[in-house]
Amino acid sequence: MSDNAPRKKLAFTQRVAILLFLLLAAYPISLGPTCWILSRFQWDHKFPHLAYAVSNFYEPLTRQILFGPKPVERSMKWWISVGMSSRTTFQDQPRAIRWDQPGYNYTLISY
Repeated sequence: MSDNAPRKKLAFTQRVAILLFLLLAAYPISLGPTCWILSRFQWDHKFPHLAYAVSNFYEPLTRQILFGPKPVERSMKWWISVGMSSRTTFQDQPRAIRWDQPGYNYTLISY
């Protein structure tokens, strides 16, 4: 019975490590679909508190996108623009993440 205890502890530790890794990877990956949904449904007009919460939730990541290494900035801005609708124009601004549609624009973050 004592032989199984270290194995179970190791298995639990490995599961926790994998879960933490997946959560950390999901945070930046989820920014694209979140922006696509905001763009398509213009939820910031219908639910301004939701748009505010999204901006606050992603602020640490957007700060790294805007002020971090250029490859990170380019790849994340590309990822955000991938799922935008065809009528959306992604604005490549140096200190903001913004997109425009006819009669509508949204700035995720601006410094």
